[in-house]
Amino acid sequence: MHMGILVERLAVGVARGTHPVGDWTPLDVVAMSHRCLGPALVITALLSGPGGVRASGTSHDTRHDCRLWSNSHGLERVEIANRLGAANLLTKVHNFAVATPGDTRSLYSSSDIRRLCALQ
Repeated sequence: MHMGILVERLAVGVARGTHPVGDWTPLDVVAMSHRCLGPALVITALLSGPGGVRASGTSHDTRHDCRLWSNSHGLERVEIANRLGAANLLTKVHNFAVATPGDTRSLYSSSDIRRLCALQ
């Protein structure tokens, strides 16, 4: 079934106050979700490719920083983890946290940093 027909049925059903998906088959829903996922997968591939978008404008050597992180301790380890997390768009432990000099805890999960470094 064509995506336009699905959208039209949804609009008509909402206008009537009825359930718009009464005669949709599971295959219709799968077809719709695959069409929606296609552009998302392309965007993800472009962003994560060799020339993909970086969080910062500067060049970043993840492999080098991972080696530094694995051999560091204390404040140095926190600073390197924060740099790795920001450069590789990792999710922060607390969404709106901001790094300040002298922080004793990283903004990013150590397990996320370990997984990132294992891929390098």
